[in-house]
Amino acid sequence: MLALFQILLRLADAAITTHLDHGGDQIALEQISIKNARGALRRTIGQATAHMAEAMAAFTEDVLSTLTPRRPADRKRKACRGDKIKTFRVTYSIVPHPLAPRIAQPRVT
Repeated sequence: MLALFQILLRLADAAITTHLDHGGDQIALEQISIKNARGALRRTIGQATAHMAEAMAAFTEDVLSTLTPRRPADRKRKACRGDKIKTFRVTYSIVPHPLAPRIAQPRVT
């Protein structure tokens, strides 16, 4: 899985480089969705054996057509282990009350 992820990142980077070489605007690598890049690779892999340049162009066009929006710089981050809200430990103690001993009463009939 890690190798596939690295391949997709390198292909996405190559797609951005190709896009910039053809006069396109600047795109950050984080804007490319790995899920969409995987789908673009699956759709264009059959063309790769015959025409590598055309397959790369089709991959580039497919990947760049589904960009994700950039994340804002001031977004919330997940809490780290030390950043969590402090909780208090509550302990309970059960104190049994002594019951008066029951004495058998004769039944009156």
